[in-house]
Amino acid sequence: MKRISKIIFVALFFITITPSIVFLQKLPIIPQPVEITTGAGTFVINYKTTINTSTRDKELLNLYEILSGYIAAVIGAKPGLSGNGTNTINLLFDANIQHNEGYQLSVAEKNITIKGK
Repeated sequence: MKRISKIIFVALFFITITPSIVFLQKLPIIPQPVEITTGAGTFVINYKTTINTSTRDKELLNLYEILSGYIAAVIGAKPGLSGNGTNTINLLFDANIQHNEGYQLSVAEKNITIKGK
C-alpha cells in the first residue's frame, strides 16, 4: 500500500509540474525571446490598467493604439494614456538594445515595461 501511495504521489507531482515546463518552453511571444528569467508574482490587466508612453513620438503613439485595441477587445475597455503609476504598461524606445528588432520585456506586480529599438 505504501508503494502504491508513493507511485501515485510521484505521478501526480509530474502531472502538475509538466504544464509549467511546457509553458516556459512555448511562451506565446513573437518574436521568441533569446533569454527568459521567471519570477514570482503576477500582473493583472483590468479596467484600471493604463499605458504610459511618449506623446511626442508618433510610432509609440501608434503602438499605444494597437496595444490598447487588443486590450479593449479582451476586457471591454480601452486603457487610458497616462504617466507612471501602478497597474501601468510602459512603452519605451531604447537605443542601447543591440538588434534592430530587439526588445526587453519586464513584468512586475505593479507594471510591465516593454523596451524596443
